Amino acid sequence: MKIMKIRITALDKIFSLCVRERSRWTCDECKNWYETRKQGLHCSHKYSRGKKGLRWHPDNAFAHCFACHQRLSSIPVIFAERIKASLNDKFDSIHLCSSAVVKFSDIERLEIKDFYKKENELQLEKKKDGVQGRLEFSCSPIILAHLTEHMARLQ
Repeated sequence: MKIMKIRITALDKIFSLCVRERSRWTCDECKNWYETRKQGLHCSHKYSRGKKGLRWHPDNAFAHCFACHQRLSSIPVIFAERIKASLNDKFDSIHLCSSAVVKFSDIERLEIKDFYKKENELQLEKKKDGVQGRLEFSCSPIILAHLTEHMARLQ
């Protein structure tokens, strides 16, 4: 059996950094803290990274340690319950968007990467300024435009 290695792009890396910084390097599930920029904390997705429309959407990504990521991935019902609790009214729209077939051009992916790089810089400024709690970040307008287009087609 051939094992496929997951391709991690520069966009994946900066998005993952935003997700983990948002949670202040603390697992969203078990609340264990991890040293900044170490590999113990993952960017975990409810809807697979193959769902391109949601791959880089903040509401589809969570900071999980390896153990919690493995456990939640193996028990999707519990993962879904946790996400519903954390997203509240946003869950239904994210679920509907999971069926979106979205392809981003190379230029769009570059613009999305640059957007998240700026969002991460804002997170770090807030951290430096002593802002407490989660360091939320915005979704790329390009992603929102594609998902809005998808939602309009569903109606």
